[in-house]
Amino acid sequence: MAVKLLSHAPLASQQERDTFLKEASFLEVLKHPYILSIFDVGVYENCPYLIAEYAPNGSLKDRLQAVSPGLLPLEEALRVLSTIGQALSYAHQRNIVHRDLKPANILFNGQGDALLADFNIALKLDATKTQHADVSGTPCYMAPEQFNGVISKKSDQYALGCVAYELVTGQRPFDASEWHVVAFKHMAEIPPSPTQFNPHLPLYIEQAILKAMAKERADRYEEVIDFIAALRAPSPPPQEQAVPQVDTAALTYVSQTNVPTAILSSQPTPPVPDGLGNPITPSRPVLQQSDIDGIVTSLTTSLKQSVSQSLSGQVKTSEKLFASPQCNSQPSHDANVGDIVSTFTITVTVVCTGEVYSTQEVQSMAENLLKSQAKSSLDPNYLLVRNILTMITQVNLVDAKSATFSFTVTAEGNWDFHFNNAQRRQLTQLIAGKSIQGARTILLHYVGVNAANIALTGTFWIWNTIPANLDHITIIAN
Repeated sequence: MAVKLLSHAPLASQQERDTFLKEASFLEVLKHPYILSIFDVGVYENCPYLIAEYAPNGSLKDRLQAVSPGLLPLEEALRVLSTIGQALSYAHQRNIVHRDLKPANILFNGQGDALLADFNIALKLDATKTQHADVSGTPCYMAPEQFNGVISKKSDQYALGCVAYELVTGQRPFDASEWHVVAFKHMAEIPPSPTQFNPHLPLYIEQAILKAMAKERADRYEEVIDFIAALRAPSPPPQEQAVPQVDTAALTYVSQTNVPTAILSSQPTPPVPDGLGNPITPSRPVLQQSDIDGIVTSLTTSLKQSVSQSLSGQVKTSEKLFASPQCNSQPSHDANVGDIVSTFTITVTVVCTGEVYSTQEVQSMAENLLKSQAKSSLDPNYLLVRNILTMITQVNLVDAKSATFSFTVTAEGNWDFHFNNAQRRQLTQLIAGKSIQGARTILLHYVGVNAANIALTGTFWIWNTIPANLDHITIIAN
């Protein structure tokens, strides 16, 4: 565990301490695999503090500094963005906005998973999606509207876009020593294209990042999870089939080149014996092994390169080549060493093969497997929230002859419990007339309930008791 002091300024009055404890209480209900766990909040000698999970592997800021001026591998960068995007989506579903997303607030636990941390200036929105608040955050990652005190879930999406920009380029989108200069750049300037710094970055990733960083909130993605999905490679329209099978194949590309006239070496022509054993010097040159080897080597080198490129060009957008193509060459010629010739023909045949697999179908199988496991292990009232995110982390070739692969795929999805009217009615019957503590105990033992907040009004607040009349009880599920 780690203890964090939130302010050097003491909370002098009881009202200030009560306000802090009330505002910080929502942090304890944020329970997600990619959010740093908060175990307790409190005030000690007028100083507010948090007791949180300890993250021993440092922050994303530390990792970026360690590889500078280089970049993290793209797969690692996308994995970090995916986990943090899921954490933000979870918080947004509970109307909580982080407001200070940056590499320093992304930590790594002992297993290497990225964790979203430092919700200490987070804001809990009301029913509306947008709210005015004080100007808080780190300027290099703040959305344009945030400089004017306007906060929404899309402000976090913009900040995540800035982090993504830095991960794939090694540069912050906007940077300056003066706070007001950074603010102006975020509000008025268009960031340089990420491919300007990283020419190898896929275009769809650049487009996704720039959309998330749009100046107007309406031009950004509807939800942060949509941004994360857009960072994945686009897939072609799915083919209709009952059970998806992994499509693996061996591509073969053959090319041959004929050299109608070969220039022989300029070495002196050795004398050859006539039929009586007398040496004579022929008027035409004698073919030597060095003549053949030099031409074959030159042709083989250029052919292997062009044939390998041609094979790679046959790979579909939904497929991936497992490794560099393997090429073999077979030369032949119409004359032998020692023949007396002025011209001869050399033919070089190059065959390149490579194993490919369908990334779309591998991810589809992983997605269907996760859905099947969820269906068998979860209550039927758990429903999938948005798309499942999949990522191929390891590929092994088991058998080259049959093009058999083994895959390691991570698949992540969120299932939320949905209460139907009958269940809500049952809950009201169970807690009617109970004390607050008794009602909370009942609710927390009900399937699908992770946390329970009870608010009483009128005289019920005085007696600290749930109404006995079922019509006076309202169940709200988040």
